Amino acid sequence: MHNFVKFVHKIKLKYARKMWPLINNDWIILIVLGASVAVLSFAVDVAVSALNKARLHLYTTAAETNIFAGIASWVLPIVGMVILSMIISQRISPYAAGISEIKTILRGVVLKEYLTLKTLISKLIGLTVVLPSGLPIGKEGPFVHIGGIVATLWCKLFALISHDDKNQNYYVEMVAAGCAVGVTCTFGSPIGGVLFSIEVTSVHFALRNYWRGFFSAVFSAIVFQLLGILTSNYDSVKTFSPTEFSLKSPYALQELLAYAILGILCGLFGALFVIWHKQVCVFITRKNQYIYPLTVATLVSAITFPEAGGSVTKSLITSKNILDELFSNFTWSEAPENSYQLNVISQWSHENFSIYFALLFFILYTFIMSGICITLPVACGMFTPVLLIGAALGRLFGELLVIYFPNVSSLKIVPGSYALVGAAAFSGAATQTVSTAVIVFELTGQIVYMVPVLLGVALSIVIATYMYPSIYDVGIYLKRLPFLPNLLPTSSAVHKVCVRDFMLSDLKYLTLQFTYKEIKDLLDSTKKMRTFPLVDSRESFVLIGTVERRDLELLIEQRLCDEERRKVARHCKLKRKFNCLNTMHGKTDIASLTKRDDIDDGGKSVKILIDPGVCHAAIKLLRGKRKHKVEFDCDLNSEEREQWEEERMNAVPNYKNLAIDYAPFQLVHTTTLFRAHAVFSLLSLQRAYITNCGRLVGMVNLENLREAVEGARLFGGSPMSADTERDELQSVEKNVSVKSYWRQKKRRRCMNTTFNKAQLFVYPSRAISQLRQPLHCLNDVIAVTLKLWLF
Repeated sequence: MHNFVKFVHKIKLKYARKMWPLINNDWIILIVLGASVAVLSFAVDVAVSALNKARLHLYTTAAETNIFAGIASWVLPIVGMVILSMIISQRISPYAAGISEIKTILRGVVLKEYLTLKTLISKLIGLTVVLPSGLPIGKEGPFVHIGGIVATLWCKLFALISHDDKNQNYYVEMVAAGCAVGVTCTFGSPIGGVLFSIEVTSVHFALRNYWRGFFSAVFSAIVFQLLGILTSNYDSVKTFSPTEFSLKSPYALQELLAYAILGILCGLFGALFVIWHKQVCVFITRKNQYIYPLTVATLVSAITFPEAGGSVTKSLITSKNILDELFSNFTWSEAPENSYQLNVISQWSHENFSIYFALLFFILYTFIMSGICITLPVACGMFTPVLLIGAALGRLFGELLVIYFPNVSSLKIVPGSYALVGAAAFSGAATQTVSTAVIVFELTGQIVYMVPVLLGVALSIVIATYMYPSIYDVGIYLKRLPFLPNLLPTSSAVHKVCVRDFMLSDLKYLTLQFTYKEIKDLLDSTKKMRTFPLVDSRESFVLIGTVERRDLELLIEQRLCDEERRKVARHCKLKRKFNCLNTMHGKTDIASLTKRDDIDDGGKSVKILIDPGVCHAAIKLLRGKRKHKVEFDCDLNSEEREQWEEERMNAVPNYKNLAIDYAPFQLVHTTTLFRAHAVFSLLSLQRAYITNCGRLVGMVNLENLREAVEGARLFGGSPMSADTERDELQSVEKNVSVKSYWRQKKRRRCMNTTFNKAQLFVYPSRAISQLRQPLHCLNDVIAVTLKLWLF
């Protein structure tokens, strides 16, 4: 029996060695990743639908009995869901993340707390609780984060089972695939999800990650659609929001101008939405974490109450149904032809105002409240409300075009097509991504209006890019995450500005002549600095390499460790006792002596002369009556300790024993901003040392480079060096006040169009003023084109 067990165990190990390399392949992990995220997304959708139906059923039941019961049954569930989701998100895992954090992680920054199992549980529960509340939020942002977490957990599990350690770059590549899966599971768009994850999360995307994202997204879409068929009465696969536009002559050539104007409007309003969201984020940083969500939830429940503003905000209709109605293929101002058209028109009609005002009020409500609600400390996304705003804006534009310009073309105007263009253009302006057009194609299932959608998205992104950064870049800036913004493709300043214009020249450094004391003083004066450059001397300043802070701290700790100090104290104590015993026995002229050499840590040889008789007497005296070992647990007094530490710290360390990086990344001082940005983005660098003929002249870190890029994006001028700014302040005469100096400095900056980081995000009007001249020209072109078009 024992031999049989050994034989089975041997066969098991033999086949396990052959099978695990096959199981631990990338394609197996990607299939499991896509299927698991699809199951999680479908489970969240089912739970959200059930909770939303229960909330609406509770309201209808209570409203039939009493008006006050109806108000309480409407307000309390919304407030309770928001507060409960906030508590879950804060208590289980406070590391709430979205696309901004994933974008930072994919750049190479290690944020381990954001990709843990606790964070996954917190995201899933919090998202399931808050989505049925009726707030204008979505789930795409959290599911991008969930996809990254699931990818990391699966990779760690497979690596643990197969005993195969993966490097950090491999996990980053799998997180990129998880982001594509997260977008796919939200709208059922594998191609758009992959392209969106590339545009949003990566500055430079490696082509080797493309097949990973696409492969996993395809399996995720298949599983997601299969689960939808199994749990519904549909016999075939359906898209997220199917449309029924005519395939024969869908639009006239003259309508392209109208689509272009809509794209420009969406670009302007998309940039304003980002500005509004940023101002709300700045405002809530000083608010209480419980009072603010409670206030917002109460305000939303009061506005969306069905008997008050619910008919305008469409609080009894889900976001998917609203999107279906906005994409509908008929004109709302005309008489309905069937029951479906009658139902849609009745949903958007009101006894006090027309359909157009209902659309306008819906746009204003979603625009204002979604900018507020996505700042709540709960798991939420912003892509769905942005789609709704763009679709409603496009629908309003199309309906007005039917009324005021009915004869604009020989073909019938379809307002639903303008809703399609508006949804893609507005979401593209807010996120500054072209892949929103592909997502719209996939969620509607038609590419009939491919040219108008691409035209509107392109124009909206052009306008929004020059006005303000994307909503994800704003989130990175507000959260102080280390990330570089994109360079403008049409900016020539990036080729004129060099790294010497904005580098840090006042560096903290090490030389080969530094003593332990100088190293300790350097560490104490720079608490936040993690890496120090090592030069050969203060005269030549040739860069040798870099040394990590932890290595220097370990070097100082070993130099002044307690064990070495007690060792010296034991030698001193024994020497004093031997001298005392020699005096007691009167042996000043010792004939027979033995020598024992010992070497201390300072490199000096200590010779202790011991008389054998005295040594025997000393040991006998120390042991006493009980025979035990001599205890040498002693220490130096304060004066001896200070003297010993001073002697130890004045020595020069042996740098060969340190872990020195002899090849730190270096840039020549004439390197342009364009090249520096490309190098930092491709290699995920945190810092680079600037040299001139091998001599260290400065350093550029991620913060300096980001300020320079933002300056080039906004003004196209040369950014001012931090050292130049400090030298200017020191050179001011004593009779000039500081206030007048800064007033003159601000005036000079405005004249020279140098960069000020606060102007980019705090004063957006300055950025908009840069567009006045080109926008005036654009208005003239549009006016002339309209005249030619109409007359």
